[in-house]
Amino acid sequence: MDPTPNISRRLDLHVPPPARPIGHVQQARAHNRAWITSHHLLPPETSAEKYLARFAEGTMDMFPDLTGPALDLAVDLISWFVVYDDLNDTPEGVALAGELTNVLYPGRSETSPRHITGAFADLWARECADMPDSWRRHARQHWQELFDASCYEAINRYTDVYLDLKSYMQHRRTTINFTTALDFAETIDESTLADRLRHTPEFQQLTDRFLDVCGLVNDLYGLDIDDDRVDPNSNVVFVLQRQQDCDRTSAVAIAEDLLQQRADQYRAARHQIIDLGQRIDLSDLERQALNRQINTMNNIIWVTATYGPRQCRYTGVPPR
Repeated sequence: MDPTPNISRRLDLHVPPPARPIGHVQQARAHNRAWITSHHLLPPETSAEKYLARFAEGTMDMFPDLTGPALDLAVDLISWFVVYDDLNDTPEGVALAGELTNVLYPGRSETSPRHITGAFADLWARECADMPDSWRRHARQHWQELFDASCYEAINRYTDVYLDLKSYMQHRRTTINFTTALDFAETIDESTLADRLRHTPEFQQLTDRFLDVCGLVNDLYGLDIDDDRVDPNSNVVFVLQRQQDCDRTSAVAIAEDLLQQRADQYRAARHQIIDLGQRIDLSDLERQALNRQINTMNNIIWVTATYGPRQCRYTGVPPR
């Protein structure tokens, strides 16, 4: 991870570049533009080319072996979340979280006038197709955790609730929203992770450190954008300035140290889960699912650490 305006030194995140994507980027872009347009998700007075350009390439780096409808779904999921994340910064975020939660439970969903709710219903139906009930249960739980955390964030945005570092990191693991990407990875081969791995302390440690790395990278790259917000809990640097009673430069340096520590822990946890997988009697399909989870985590970290600067995500070009 190379230095940037907000990162003062080179950091080693211990992940290799993704494999070369085999999908067709222009086809993926065309589909995503048509899908976003059909659901009226494009922000007003926004250039579709600038807004949509970054989704296909980043998604293909996360899931380089995807083509066709699977790639289309992945790009649509990523683009939908960016739109949702933007809307959650507005006063309608709390009501929206409730509507989206209803979509996850058959019989509870009511017709919503919001385009973004209808778009999510389409995504959830496509994602669930042919997946077992066990997968739907944990995928539903992860989406609901995201909506609950977003609601909590929206409610506290203009209050005097100040998170400490431990609480912030726990909250950030949900709002970074890469747990749902790991769930999507299980749909690619319809090979779900074995429960005897999913529920182990080793896999939880791996997932937590993966999410910590992504959240910290995102916060450091997005620091200038978060400066424009009123929310005192929107960035780890703000939390550290408050908790450590230090200036911004010192808080950034502490965040960089924390990021390198969590990246080192992620590498160690990755080795531990691979070792555990070898000691457990996994079927070929279960081993394939574990390998895909690890590869997906590596790819997402790499994309998070490189894609924002490459696509000007944090320099004001795309709308937010």
